[in-house]
Amino acid sequence: MTGKDGDSKFATRRKTTRAALVRLGLERFPAKGYSGTTIEDLIRSSDYTRGAFYFHFRGKEDFFLAVLEYRAELRDEWWLVASDPAHTDTRAAVVATLTHLNALEDGGAWLMLIADFFQATGRDSAYVPTLRTLYGNWIVELTRFVEALQERGLARADAAAGQLAAQAFATAEGHTIHHALYGLDAAAMADSLVQLLKP
Repeated sequence: MTGKDGDSKFATRRKTTRAALVRLGLERFPAKGYSGTTIEDLIRSSDYTRGAFYFHFRGKEDFFLAVLEYRAELRDEWWLVASDPAHTDTRAAVVATLTHLNALEDGGAWLMLIADFFQATGRDSAYVPTLRTLYGNWIVELTRFVEALQERGLARADAAAGQLAAQAFATAEGHTIHHALYGLDAAAMADSLVQLLKP
């Protein structure tokens, strides 16, 4: 075996281990929240050690951000649901899209985890730029969703798609938090989004 082959196998093993650790985080952070989850919680009953964890990540903060980035990669082109001609009005398109996203996003658990992370690491932490980048990526995706609705005449045209996307994100985020904390009707989110977007 040449050195190059050995390096290639090591790189592949490193990549596989890192991906497996990130998947563990995806499964395990929701159980106890960001603050309540320890490194031991993350690796318990797995094939990985603390040493493996710290080989790939500087700490829980960097690991959590890697998990968030992985979650973003898992999202498909969900905004295309709005282009489906079977959804003939704004409400049908919004409800179908929310149903699709809920299957991908695990309800409001991750929104609460992100808030927990933000509180734990601080408003001025080095991690805020990454959170803002992830938010920006969400807005890009939401803008595509609004544009798909606008192209079909199912969303208002008096505001830019990006502006409506930012408002839709804030609306959905508020409803998600209220639902998670207070058990308020999750269907109210669809009502609010339809009121915001309909022509």
